[in-house]
Amino acid sequence: MVPVIDVFISHASPDKEHYARPLHEALRRRMVSAWIDEAQIQPGDSLVESIGRGLAQARYVVLLLSDAFLQRQWTSKELGVALNRHIGSSDTVVIPVAIADRERVFARYPLLQDLLCPSWDESGADGIAASISRRLRREPDRWWTHTYNETHTGDVWVRMQGSETPREPVEVTLMWGPIRYTALFDLGPEPLSLRTQKLHADAEPLYVVADSPVVVTFGEGPAPDPDERVRAIDEGWVRVSGAPVTRLH
Repeated sequence: MVPVIDVFISHASPDKEHYARPLHEALRRRMVSAWIDEAQIQPGDSLVESIGRGLAQARYVVLLLSDAFLQRQWTSKELGVALNRHIGSSDTVVIPVAIADRERVFARYPLLQDLLCPSWDESGADGIAASISRRLRREPDRWWTHTYNETHTGDVWVRMQGSETPREPVEVTLMWGPIRYTALFDLGPEPLSLRTQKLHADAEPLYVVADSPVVVTFGEGPAPDPDERVRAIDEGWVRVSGAPVTRLH
């Protein structure tokens, strides 16, 4: 399965306020999508199916290894699923974070001894989020490119984030085959998602060019967070020749 979520945050319920939520927010500020139960599971959803899907779809699984985590069967099951993926993959999947004493962690889960296990006390939410964003190469740049799933049609989005101290609007150009879209956007630390439509089943890459370094991520379906700023850009595209476009790519 192709990962569609960057990080699954595995944690015990008592650790939500002091560890899971701060990490989720720190990742969001760095344009890293993160699965956390209170944001993804809706009333009436199956817990087993929702968590299983999140674990399967995530690129990384972060284990917040507190004393509460070590004492619960549910988190042990999540860890087992994550380790099975990790062992069967050529890439890193599991990122353990020691909140409890490392000796207790390794006594409970000996297989984790082979993995680099940062300490929460030493790194904190920001340090861990920064390390993950570097792994994902979420560094500001002026040029970005992405090819959406060839068979996908429907909503697609481009999510952008500027610097912590924005000075002036950023000119951004999207180039998709023979058409382009250019506009000025107020880009700061709060992400902005541009939503449009992919009408054809093809593999035409989308290019994003900004006149100031920004962080950009791409996705299919609904925009990643309903509370974020979302702007529809179905209109305003022009052909490279300058002619207006009446139907999107």
